[in-house]
Amino acid sequence: MKNKTENKDFILTLTLGIFLAVSILTLGLFHEWTSCVATVLLSVWLFSKAICDKEFSFNINLTFISIVLFVLMYGITAFWAIDKGMAFVGFLKFLPVLLFCACLYLQPETEEFVKRYLPLFIGAVVIICAALMQIPALKSYFSVAGRFAGCFQYPNTFALVVLVAELLAFNMPGNKYIKAAVIAVLLFGLLYTGSRTVLVLAVVSNICMILYRVKFSKKTAIISSAAFLAVTGVSLALAFFNISPFNRILTI
Repeated sequence: MKNKTENKDFILTLTLGIFLAVSILTLGLFHEWTSCVATVLLSVWLFSKAICDKEFSFNINLTFISIVLFVLMYGITAFWAIDKGMAFVGFLKFLPVLLFCACLYLQPETEEFVKRYLPLFIGAVVIICAALMQIPALKSYFSVAGRFAGCFQYPNTFALVVLVAELLAFNMPGNKYIKAAVIAVLLFGLLYTGSRTVLVLAVVSNICMILYRVKFSKKTAIISSAAFLAVTGVSLALAFFNISPFNRILTI
């Protein structure tokens, strides 16, 4: 009976992981129809979870309440918006955020799954998209104005997702050198986007993360710092020689 329950939990966790990966690959659910499809899929997942557990309850905290209010505000604006139809579409566009958070609360194992595999997945996306960007016929799909846009077709948003994955990589279990390599790849992808705002966030957040990790493992902190400094140094050198899109780093 225990193995059967564990198998169900694994399938539900894996399903959420696959959903997150597909969401990232489909332009981050940018188009309204993809958000609607995501809403249906997440609703099916919640229904399946309720059937498996024979209950539907979870602890409500301040974070979840904030997400609920954030999404509901989009729906409320439809009452006074000039274009009420588009305002409601905005609500539908952000509804998957609320449903996905509800899924995470109901399936806490997914959090560890994401921490372990999201940095590896985003790292693979960076490598594949950067390689495909070098093919002239595909360059316009993976770049915008010469800047690396990944699979989002928007450099700043992709840079932010890469930054989240890079910070998660600090706590990723496994070999320290593999972890450092993943961090280096993700930092390269971040800098390749030419996003200066996310670069500032990356510097501040990485310094905080390194100082935090020193308390637990000095060796990990040193290796991660070396990877961070090496990638940053190479990127600054490329920017100094006016190589696009790295040259954006030194311009305002």
